[in-house]
Parts: sequence; structure tokens; C-alpha cells
Amino acid sequence: DHPQYVSSPLLSKKIRIYHEHCQELIPFLKEHTNFQVIQTDQSFDKSMKEVYSHIEPLIIHVRPGANSNDLKNEIVNKLSSEHGFVNLDINQCTSGENERGTAIGHEYRRLVAQAKVIPADFTVKMLNKIIYCGQPKQNKFILSNFPDIIDQAKEFEKNCSQISAMIYPTGNSQTVEIKNNNLSLFNIDSFFQKEFRLKTMSEWSYQVFDEKLGNSVQYGVINGKSLSGKTTLCKMMADNLGYRVIDFKQIGDSLKSKLGTEEEPFEGEVPLKEIEKEIVKIINSAKGTNAKFVFDSFPHKEFAEFQGLIDQFGSPDFFLFLTTEEKAVKERWMKKNESEDFPEEQNEAIQVDSKFNKERRNQIVSAYELTPGRVNLMYMSTDTS
Repeated sequence: DHPQYVSSPLLSKKIRIYHEHCQELIPFLKEHTNFQVIQTDQSFDKSMKEVYSHIEPLIIHVRPGANSNDLKNEIVNKLSSEHGFVNLDINQCTSGENERGTAIGHEYRRLVAQAKVIPADFTVKMLNKIIYCGQPKQNKFILSNFPDIIDQAKEFEKNCSQISAMIYPTGNSQTVEIKNNNLSLFNIDSFFQKEFRLKTMSEWSYQVFDEKLGNSVQYGVINGKSLSGKTTLCKMMADNLGYRVIDFKQIGDSLKSKLGTEEEPFEGEVPLKEIEKEIVKIINSAKGTNAKFVFDSFPHKEFAEFQGLIDQFGSPDFFLFLTTEEKAVKERWMKKNESEDFPEEQNEAIQVDSKFNKERRNQIVSAYELTPGRVNLMYMSTDTS
């Protein structure tokens, strides 16, 4: 009897019509609006976190450290020019309002003429207008020259948005200098430090920056020739150490059902780029959790192509190279194919695979040998089962 009650048959019809219209509506929205897809086949908390990630802007404050102004400028310039951040320099913002003769510009001139201190709420009002201007995909900002004291930071976070982190360039030192030895309630450095949001950087690196924001995930890569035991080891790591396995072939197979229909199933191989997109979704959805991933090798012909994918997640914890003698590979081939003899024509395939695996290993070592403290390069013999 409720006025908004909808009978089951009618509701089913409405749902069917909705899905039919979505086939045309969603591509249109993706092309012409800031349309976002939210995965809801996960916990409610994770779904809401994904919603907030699209709505809430990412805001950082880069604060000049002692004798590190060049590094501060480099961080700001790199984030602005290469990673989609908008630098909100408070001095440039107020100057722009003045030049355009806006209401905020007039108010600013009035305050200056009366020799009054510019109140925090005035500055936040100006920044709020810029940050929430409605520009699509403009949701990452750098605050420069503001805030300087705790009251300003609190005003900004109360009436605009949370500051995810304060980046403090330190040059060659990891020590944060508290200006004027001021440990009072007004000191913004100590305020962010107490809340674990003060992040030091001694040099520019986007991977390090991403890790400072808590966006990195734990993951490693298993590499080795065919029949060296990569998949078996990955399964053992999943069962005993809690790793989630990233298997390119398995993900490709699962995508086939999504790309096709019952009437017209997907034919052929799923493009590698589509598999990569799915991997990015899987790993990004786990950021901020304790999830650990292990890649069951990778199908890319050149390591640089695979590196372009994993660089999005920060540096890997390890690369584990499996080494296997030719005799063991032949025995496993015979067991897999239920054969008592190893065919001569397979010898060339083993030699080609072994050469390719050696070249790939050399590429990986060359890429990470200069960062021994960040990526563990390990070797494991799998001659015995």
C-alpha cells in the first residue's frame, strides 16, 4: 500500500529497460562527462573509499626546508608538468584575483589598504573557489606558501579539504628543522609530524613521492624459463604467505566473458593493454590495505614495457629468478605430456627459451642493480621438485 511500492514484475521490467539504455548511455557519459565507474562487487567500505577518491581532491603542501629551495622547486615543477598537479601559489592566486578585479580581489586590496592581516578564512574562500571549480579530472593540487601556521591549516581542512601530506624537502639530510625552535601550538611542522603527515624527501622521485602518500603496494615478480616452477611457487606463496597471484593468462581468460556475450562470445586473444588495465584496477583497489601481490612472470617481449606497468605501483619488493638445468626441464616436459621420451625437435625450443630468459634477466638486473636497497634481486634453483 506504500505510494512508492513497485511490484516485482514491474521492477524487473524497469531494471531490464535500465540495462538496455545503459548500453548507449554509458559510452556517451564517458566521452562527454567526468563519468566514473565504481566497483560494487566488493565491501561497502572499499566501494565508498573508491567514491571518495573520485570526489575528494588530493591536496599536498610542499614546504621549503633548510637550504633545499631548489629541491622544493623541482618537486613542484615535476608534479605540475608531468603528473597532473595544479600548483596553487597563494601569492600568484591573490595577484590574479587583483588583476581580474574580482570581488575577492577588491576585498584583498581593502584589507591591505587598512594594513590588516589577511585572515585565513579569506584565503580559504579564494582557494575553495579554485579547487571546486568543476573542471573535469582537475583534482590534484599543491599548496605553496600556505598554510604557514596551525590555525590556517585547520581553517583550510574545516572549510575546504584535507591536506593529505606536507612534503618537506631536506636536501641531503632527513632531519626536519623546526623553524626558530618553535615547538608551540602554532608550529605547523610539529602539527603535521604528530599526525604522521609530515613526509621528508631528500631527492625527487615520483615512486618515492607515491610511497610517501601511502599509495604503494607490496609486490614481487617471479621470473624464469618455461617449466622452471613459476606457477607452482606462486601458488605456494599464495597458500602459505597470503600473496595474491597476478596471472596474465588467467586474467585474460576472465576478460573474455566480459568482452563477449552468450550469443557472440569473444574470439581470439585479449589485447595485452586490456589485461594491463584490469591489473591496474585490481592493484589500485587494494592500495591502503595489507594486500601483497606476486606476478607469475609477464608476457611482454621487452622488460621496459612491463616496467612501464609496474612503475605505477612503486618499486617491487623483489624479483625472484628461478634457475633450472636443462635435464630438469626435459623431465618435467615428459611428465606434463605423459611421454617416456623427449622429442629431438623440442631441443631447439628449449634453447631459444633459455636464451630469451637469460636476456630478460639481464635487462631486469640492469634496471635495478643501482638501487640495491629498494629492490631485492634473488635467485633460486628449482632443479628438484
